[in-house]
Amino acid sequence: MTSRMTSNTLRIHISHPFGRTTKAARDLADALDGLGGGSVVASCSGKLIIDQHWPTRAGEVLRSAHWLLLIFGERSLDRDWWLWEAGYFAASNPAAAARTVCLHHPDLNVPRTLHAWRTIPTTNAQADSLLREILDSHPSPTGRSLVSTVEGKGLRLLIECLVQCCVPAVPEPSTDPAHTL
Repeated sequence: MTSRMTSNTLRIHISHPFGRTTKAARDLADALDGLGGGSVVASCSGKLIIDQHWPTRAGEVLRSAHWLLLIFGERSLDRDWWLWEAGYFAASNPAAAARTVCLHHPDLNVPRTLHAWRTIPTTNAQADSLLREILDSHPSPTGRSLVSTVEGKGLRLLIECLVQCCVPAVPEPSTDPAHTL
């Protein structure tokens, strides 16, 4: 995450479960971070060190975020990881309902509890539309749309990174003889 934060900075936090989605979420945060000459600051759960200071650091990130992207790529949908971050963002951000987006693989049914927010299956077309919306929601310091700074290959890279965040892990084959035929 870049250290330069001004009122002209668009801040995005990517909330995800630790594990398989961590690398993809970090890649997306890295691709977003610094766009528009530093106009975008992106963070993700995987970059926050889990220690006794985690709640303070996570709170600072979530209080300053304009958008919260909840990544659901796993079929198990273990929900513990997002409860704290989504609740904190909602409590500290008046625009939270409109700017909390649950992203999931198109074949994955998300729990009804998440339907209070926008739920988006991450196809290339949906990812493109969402990224354009997010980048258009906050002008760059020059007044130009942030989308214009990433058109073409840059936007395709962001779309690919976002879609990769929601690809479910391939199930591990069982090595337990009781589960084999």
